[in-house]
Formats: sequence, C-alpha cells, structure tokens
Amino acid sequence: MISVPKSSLHCVALAVLFSIFSVADGHAKTGQSAAPPRGAAESPEQSDAAGDLADQVSEISHSAAISRAKKEKRISTAVRVAVVAATAYKQKPEEVLGVALDLTEAATRAAPGFAEVIANAVSFTPALARIDNAAGQIRSAAYAAAKRPNSPRQTRVAAAKSRTPAKPLADAPEAPATRHRSRTASNPEPETEAPLREYAADSVMSDGESMAHKSSLGGNTTFNVTANLSVSHDDNIYLSSANEVSDTVYAFIPGVAFSFGQNSLAHGSLSYSTAFTRYADKTSPNVNLGNGAAAFGYDSGSLAVNGTASFQQLNQNNNEVAALGQKAIFRRDVLGLNASVESHLTAKTSVMTGANYSKSEYKTAGLTGSQETEVPLKVFYETSPKVSVSTGVSYRRVNPQNGGAKGKDMDYNLGARGNFTAKLSGTLSVDYRTRTVGSNPRENLWGLNGSLNYELTPKTTSTLGISNDFSTGALGESLKNSSYDLQLSTDLTPQWQLGATLAYRRVEYGPSVFSLNNVTTPVDRRDKHWEGGLQATYLFRSWLSATADYTLRRNHSTLTGAEYTDSILSLMLGWRY
Repeated sequence: MISVPKSSLHCVALAVLFSIFSVADGHAKTGQSAAPPRGAAESPEQSDAAGDLADQVSEISHSAAISRAKKEKRISTAVRVAVVAATAYKQKPEEVLGVALDLTEAATRAAPGFAEVIANAVSFTPALARIDNAAGQIRSAAYAAAKRPNSPRQTRVAAAKSRTPAKPLADAPEAPATRHRSRTASNPEPETEAPLREYAADSVMSDGESMAHKSSLGGNTTFNVTANLSVSHDDNIYLSSANEVSDTVYAFIPGVAFSFGQNSLAHGSLSYSTAFTRYADKTSPNVNLGNGAAAFGYDSGSLAVNGTASFQQLNQNNNEVAALGQKAIFRRDVLGLNASVESHLTAKTSVMTGANYSKSEYKTAGLTGSQETEVPLKVFYETSPKVSVSTGVSYRRVNPQNGGAKGKDMDYNLGARGNFTAKLSGTLSVDYRTRTVGSNPRENLWGLNGSLNYELTPKTTSTLGISNDFSTGALGESLKNSSYDLQLSTDLTPQWQLGATLAYRRVEYGPSVFSLNNVTTPVDRRDKHWEGGLQATYLFRSWLSATADYTLRRNHSTLTGAEYTDSILSLMLGWRY
C-alpha cells in the first residue's frame, strides 16, 4: 500500500486551489515551454522527491504476486501525488516541466516496464496538462529512461547521497513484502458461471521487518512457498430447482510461485498448486486438483510481447445437466495458451496479432467440451498520448470434444483503449460476431466487450466488465452469452481489505449442434442469472491472512427445471513464505 506523507497532502490541496483560482482569473497560460537544461543542478528538495518516488515505484513493481493491472494503478497514483506536490508552488511553465521530467526519469528508471503508465500519469496532472507539447517531452523522457534502468539498490543509493546529512544505505528501510494472491479451489464455478474470485492481500509490515529477503534470489527474482486452508458450505451444491442438497467442502492447497524481472523490461512468473479437496457429506468423490500458471511480458515502448499459460483441474456443478434432473459434480480439465505481439509501425500507429488456444475436456461420458483456436488482428491509432482507437478482426475455430460438427466464428470490432480521464482507464469495443457450425444457419451477435477501471479514491477501485460472445455448452449447445459484472475493492486499513461483486448474465441456448450423442435440449431456453458477493480479508502479518466470502446466486429461466437459488459461505486461511 502506498503511504502519502501529510506534507504531500497539504501540497496537493494547495495545488488544487491554485488551479481553481488560476482558471477563475483567466490567467492560465498555455504555450510551448522548454524544459531547463538537463544538466542543471537540482535542489535538495527536488532530489529528495525524485528519490522517494523512485523508492515507492520500485517497491510496487517488485511485488511479485500483484497483478500488473493493480501495479499500474498504484504506480499511477504515486506518480500523480509526487508530481502535484513537487510542482505546487512553481508558476513558471519551464520550472514545472523541468521538475516533471526529473520525476519521470527517476520513476521510469526504477520501473522501466511501466514507462507508458508513468508518462500518462505525469502528463495528466493539471499543471502539465496546461503546457503545450509537455506530454510529448514527458513521453520521450520516459522511453529514454527505460533504456537506462537502475536496480532498486542503485536508486536508493542515489537518493541517499542527495540528502544532507547522508544516510547510510544499511539504515534505509527495507521494501515491504509482496502482495500475495490465492484462489479458492473447492466448488469452482462452471464455465458459463462467473469466474472464480481471487483473494488479494496487501502486505503489512510486522515490527518494521519484511519477509521479502527470506525468499529473494536477487533484486529481480523471488521464490515463494504458499499454503491455503479453506472450508466452504454450499446449500445447493447440485444447483437443483427442487430437493436441494447441501455439503461442506474442505481444501488444503499447497503451492509454489517463482517470478523474475519484476523491475525489468522483460518479466515473468510461474506458479503451481494442488488442492486436496474433501466433501463432508460425500456428494462427490474426494479429488486432488492441480492448478498451474505461467506469464511472460516484454515492453520496450515500441514493442510489446505478452504470453500466458494456465492449466486447471476442476470439479464443478453444472446447471445445464441439473436442469435435466441429473445431480452430480463433474471433473473437467481446462488448458489455456495466449500470446500477443504489438509493434509500432509509426509514431502513432501500431499493429497487434497473436494466437489464443483453449481446451476444455470433460471426464464424464456424454458431456461435450471444446477446443478453440483464435487468431486476432488489430490496428491501433493514437489519438492522444493517453488514448488509442482500434479496428480489428479475428478468426476462431471450434472443435467439439466428441467429434461433432466444427464451428467457425468471426469477430469484427471497433474500439478504444487507454486512460480516458485521470481516473478512468481500460478498453472497450463494439463487436459484430458470426458463428457457423457445419451446415446449420449462421448466427449473428452484436455487443460491447471490454473492461473499465475507475479509481473512486486512492484506496478504492471499481471495475466494470462487459462481454458478449458465443460459447459451447456442456451438452453441445451453441450459446450466446451477454454478461456484465461490477467489482469494488477497497483497502479500508493496512490490515482490512473489503470487496463486493454484482454480476448479471443472459444466456440463450441454441440446439446441440456440437454433439454426436443426439441429446434433446430445449431450443428456446433463455436464462437470466444474478450473482452478488461480499469479501473481507484481514492481514495478521505480511505472510498470514484470513478471508471470508459470501456469494448469493439466483437463476431465472424459461425452463422451469433450470431455476435455482444458491448461497456459498467460504472461509480461508492463507500463508506465504
């Protein structure tokens, strides 16, 4: 968690008041301003601000288990606060720009992989937004600094030397331990249900010490051992419309995680865990479920390469089968491989392509999984330093598990991505999709797709996810899915984290065109699914946390047997070394 000195908050308030009075008096001046010479001497206060910001950004980027999206938000917040505080009392545009460039370089050298995020955060501060061409100079400085990265130790030594009296490096406080993420493995949701929730816990220092050094293999590499113990009570474990059956599911989940390059242009991670799952009332045989993931990323500013891989063994309930009167929990293996490459063709134009592969395989005879291969192509045009518009097309091939008719999906889209305002960022597109399966008539689907993040406060964020796409049902149906989910998360205190989720999904079931088993399914079935959840996490130490989660689900359907209500209460204890 980023801590903001009280003096910085005073500076921020003064900066806001200054901006308001400047606009009211009509004296806000714009025009191209040259930055002071880069070799000009810096004041001790300016050096301190650059060193402190580099420390903060380095600590955030070193958090091995925090998602990149979360790192981007926190780095953006830290940079904005530092720039506003450092420029609060400066009125000359060249002074403001000079300070901003110094902070940009210091932050980017500490975290070169986040050059774009840092450049956008600096450019969006009110003092810089009023200076013509400042955004271009800031962006150039960020990309140049990214090519000369400093290690966290070098950054801290440089900051320490600029202070009077000089403080020995040995006395410098250690970086906080990394945030950890863990996933409950008992009773995961079906593919057409909302995705599994991830519980994230910010590190809390215990007695002023960090656990990071115990698992660090160097300034850029970490290795962690994890263990989670969870218990979940599900009052309708088969998702039945009548004669509901409840059960309590226990899971012990040991795992390992390895990450590298968290402060470099190239970075990646590997993790694997096994969930030893037991059902108290024997509603399903006891199982051991594996879960592995890998990620790699490289971003130099002109070339971005990203890849992910995941493998999950799932034991799930399924409403499609329950609607036909069958009560069971089904084993399924899911493999996902994704890769993308984006390269700049010109200063404002880039092209992105790649390949996405997914395979879902049921271990129960009669159920249909799928194997999907997709090749996307998108062209982006930068309309401003913070926003790009795009157009693209993708081709997807669908092969059913049991050898049925093959499907061909096409997607044509127009969209935008970037930081739309100082607090709103993400991606959004309008898509026109088509699906053709064998000799069956072509299906069409219009809809929005994307994810938008809005920072309500520095400690509270919200995410809106929108998806409209085709999928394959467990009985071989061609499905049209439209889903909308809103997630809120807040760091209430250094120990308490709270979250809430509200999701709505509409599913239109088509005929079983992917199945060879002659399964009779209602062609006109339409479901409306609502789901709400509350989560709370308490951090006892940087390495020990407890999480409580309550979920309530309700499904309305044109098929009477498919309607159900379900609630799940989960408790989990998480440990990380």
